[in-house]
Order: sequence, then structure tokens, then C-alpha cells
Amino acid sequence: MSALAWAIVGALLLAVEVLAIGTWLLWFSLGAFTLALLLVLGVELGLEAQLLIYAAVTLAETVLVVVVWRRRGPQGGERLNERAERLVGQIFVLETPVVHGRGRIRVGDGSWPVRCAEPLPAGAEVRVTAADGSELTVVAHTA
Repeated sequence: MSALAWAIVGALLLAVEVLAIGTWLLWFSLGAFTLALLLVLGVELGLEAQLLIYAAVTLAETVLVVVVWRRRGPQGGERLNERAERLVGQIFVLETPVVHGRGRIRVGDGSWPVRCAEPLPAGAEVRVTAADGSELTVVAHTA
């Protein structure tokens, strides 16, 4: 295959990657671009050697990314499914009053349900003390 053919394969895989969820096709795309670069630089390779190099480069990139990803771990201790737990200890303003033990706070561009043992007016500052699923437990914040 020619360098242009490998570049087209890489571009097609990259286009599918942009439309798809995940990042696995990125490594296949980079493998194709690597082969295109080798051929542009004048390295003479038969089709079997090209396919073998493509497979090896793609596998090496994938393994490298997985190893680095696992070593890095979640960013700053954050985990995707623990967003509510990250709010514990933070102070927010009530978006709605706490009535019958329930209310809402604004967090960024979202609104979270809260429970509180005492009735509080909208606009009161509260501190998150616990998280149970997507519901937060709050107490009145005193400065």
C-alpha cells in the first residue's frame, strides 16, 4: 500500500473516532499515520511487513496508553460516579427553601436535591455533610 493509502485509512479511522464514543480508534488511526510517515520517509516495505508494523505499532500504542492511564489514576482523586461525594464539606446557597426536610441547592449549572433536619429559607448558606446517591444532606452554615 502507498503512503497516501495509509494516510486515507488513518483519516477515515480518525473521522469515525470523532463521531464515536471512546478513544480506541485513535490508536488504530495513529498506527496508520505512522506507516504513512515511514513510507513517505522512503522506507521500502512489502504489504506483509506494513501490516505487521501496523499491528505492532497499534498494539504498542494501546498498551502504552492503558499502562499510563492506570498509573495516572483518576484525575485529582475524582471518579466519574462519585460526584456527589466530592461535594461533601462544601458550602452552597439554597435555591429553594427547605420545607418538610427537603429543598434544592445550585451546584454549577445543575440543581441538587437536599435534605435538612431544620427548615431554612431560600438563599441560606448550607454545608454538605453527606451524600446518598444524588441526594445531599446539608446543615445550616454559620460563619
